[in-house]
Amino acid sequence: MKSKFQLNKPQVIYKIEKGGSRTISNQNMTDELAVEFLNINPDRIRLFSKYPENYSEMLDQKEGENDDNNSSGLEQFKLSELRELYPQIKATSKVDFIAKVESKNEDI
Repeated sequence: MKSKFQLNKPQVIYKIEKGGSRTISNQNMTDELAVEFLNINPDRIRLFSKYPENYSEMLDQKEGENDDNNSSGLEQFKLSELRELYPQIKATSKVDFIAKVESKNEDI
């Protein structure tokens, strides 16, 4: 079955999670894999050129599984606000910033 999701850059391979070995690309794309990838960070939708109109509803179905995730509220902040909250974290993008906050919280 063909996926309803397609990445902007057809030759790029992304890691599902920072430090993990699982990847996502147009070659191995499934709807389930795309939803898993987006559940980690919904802002990743910008990486897709094609996705279902109801993709956010698909994410909401899985949201309860991630209630203990430390980043659950970080996506709502702007990068400048995150920098104020976590002045010790250095990153050039919001996605990287949140990943660094998550990894720092895992170390605690």
